[in-house]
Amino acid sequence: MSLLPSFTSLFVIWVFLNPVIAFAQKLICPVGETQIEEHPKRAYAEKDGTFVRKSQVAEHCREIFPGSKVWVSYFKNGVSENWPQKNETHKNWLASEKKIILTTVKELPDQLKLISLIRISRASVSKHKENPASSVVPLGELTLYDLFFKADNSTRFEILAHEMTHFLIKDFKNKELYDFSKIAGWGHVKKKGPGGEKVVIIAPRKLLLSDSNIDVEEDFANHMQIYLAKPEILKKFNISTYEWFFKKFPMGQRK
Repeated sequence: MSLLPSFTSLFVIWVFLNPVIAFAQKLICPVGETQIEEHPKRAYAEKDGTFVRKSQVAEHCREIFPGSKVWVSYFKNGVSENWPQKNETHKNWLASEKKIILTTVKELPDQLKLISLIRISRASVSKHKENPASSVVPLGELTLYDLFFKADNSTRFEILAHEMTHFLIKDFKNKELYDFSKIAGWGHVKKKGPGGEKVVIIAPRKLLLSDSNIDVEEDFANHMQIYLAKPEILKKFNISTYEWFFKKFPMGQRK
């Protein structure tokens, strides 16, 4: 009986010591991208009639949604020097938390993906303890708290839809908000005062959400939130506002 190790036993030892070399390493995608497995691609014809043969597409990484790499750049650790709530405890982002944000944003309409954000921060608890998120639109900053990540997927979707709409409003023309306010039941009454005539805006008697009477912008953000997450509720509440949102955000329904 030979005391020399067999070729098979040597190979097993080599594989054990060199697992990465011995077997193909699983593709690991960076934050903001998702893995696309190897798959066959059918033959097809280009618009000009050029025939393209069927092929095998290699495993690769692709953006979670167009522009998701840009969103990755918004994630910042710690607190910015301009954030007004200095007593809040900020923390570093986890890769898993970034993925939750990006997969949620993927479901939102394109208009909300293009908002003018500069920074998304991570903190423990808001100064207003029940808040899962806070935004300061003029600074382009959004902060998400522990409560956001403790919520279920549907609630996180509504929170982001609402907060991101406040940034979208910044880019609106006055006419768009005015048109919404009229359809949503906001009154515009001209009153004379010491400084001359001014327009007083009166909240609707029937509110979509309890805080919709704060101002037109908050009501708009509430409408967008419900339109995207629970469109049937908005249809029953006010079919005219539903149709207005559907015309402007036709792909707004969750898949």
